[in-house]
Amino acid sequence: MAPLKVCVIGMGKMGLSHASILSTMPEVELVGCVDPDPAAEKLARSVGARAPFFRSTALAFERKPAAAFLCVPSRANLSVARDCVARGAHVFVEKPLAHSLPAAREMLALEEGRPDLRFGVGFMGAHIGTFAKARELLAAGAVGRILRACCRVEYGLVFSHQEQWLFKKDAAGGGAAMSIGSHAIVQIHRLLGPVSAVESSVWFFTSGNEVEDSGVAQLRLTSGAEVELHYDWSAANRPQSMVSLEISGTAGTLRVSMAWLEVESAGQRTATHVSELPDPASVFLGVDGHYSADAEFVRRCLAGGTPAVSWADAYHVQQVIHAIYDSAQRKTQVALE
Repeated sequence: MAPLKVCVIGMGKMGLSHASILSTMPEVELVGCVDPDPAAEKLARSVGARAPFFRSTALAFERKPAAAFLCVPSRANLSVARDCVARGAHVFVEKPLAHSLPAAREMLALEEGRPDLRFGVGFMGAHIGTFAKARELLAAGAVGRILRACCRVEYGLVFSHQEQWLFKKDAAGGGAAMSIGSHAIVQIHRLLGPVSAVESSVWFFTSGNEVEDSGVAQLRLTSGAEVELHYDWSAANRPQSMVSLEISGTAGTLRVSMAWLEVESAGQRTATHVSELPDPASVFLGVDGHYSADAEFVRRCLAGGTPAVSWADAYHVQQVIHAIYDSAQRKTQVALE
């Protein structure tokens, strides 16, 4: 089988990461990296990137890539994705799906309108072994019927005023809930089921930026279970983003993080470290699910099937984020559309 021709659009931190990972895969031919900024090419070359560099998507598509990895600011996702889909390319987009709910709805329409193409989202936590195993155990009834859960996501990312697009409301659409919070919400969705309403929400602005730095939201699932969500990207002593859940059911408790999985049920306790679980990378990468996310999407492009996190899943996450912001602003319960 011929390798999948791929281009990476947007060569910031995540673009560099995806380009590096894709370059190691024998089933992939990285035919282009795209960024209008010459400094981006200089940085990419300095860390060993060897793929052809282009200033525009149109020029990159002269190399006829079959798939595109989008690593652009959130507000650009829709326009770039629309261009790639019009050219017949599979599209993997870095989270969140878009910077606003209307834009995310248009992204969803792109997916629904092209069943011949694959559409993935960069929620790397969905590919980490502890969360995958937790999903299996919960589906098998390991702790009985789910009653309530507490979900936390923390990251020591920002403690002062910043000028990057990630901290601008018009460009990013929001702050900590939109960025790191989305990683927690997708785990709630995958492990516990869809959210039906945000019962209450508060947010906090501490770093002097336009967008929120932390918050707490009370969520109601369609199953009736309650989830308390805490998100904070100004957490001390958190050099990387960390998601964890404590899930209480009628028959026990399950605790899961990016490193550990623990189940207490029927008077017994079992604990498993992520290194004890399967990792599709050739070497153990710990809590880094980026390789697995890229490999799974490439596999879907070549062999068919729906990626682990589809744009429909990501749209639900966007609905929850929109409701969290709406609830915090209006100080009321908000039901999802």
